[in-house]
Amino acid sequence: MRMASNQTEATEAQAINMNAIPNPFSDNLTISVTIPTEGDYTIVLLDIHGKVVKNVYAGSFDEMETRILDIETNQLAQGMYVLKVSDQSGFVGQTKMIIKR
Repeated sequence: MRMASNQTEATEAQAINMNAIPNPFSDNLTISVTIPTEGDYTIVLLDIHGKVVKNVYAGSFDEMETRILDIETNQLAQGMYVLKVSDQSGFVGQTKMIIKR
């Protein structure tokens, strides 16, 4: 039964469409996220150690809805960050980014 759950989670993660521009970025970042399944989601920006450095979005998505979010990143240090999308049950998908100043 656990195997089927993992397969479902993997399918959902592959179906997420997330883009971040520009990459690398400096003071501002624009992300576009399309979620295939209706529900409540959170989007956070993590540092390389897994610490949340910015809560980007918390709310609902309709089926196949795309959200475009602008993030001010001028307070972040130079380095690598991870953009993570989660649903109510946990991890869904992520993409890595690098910030250059």
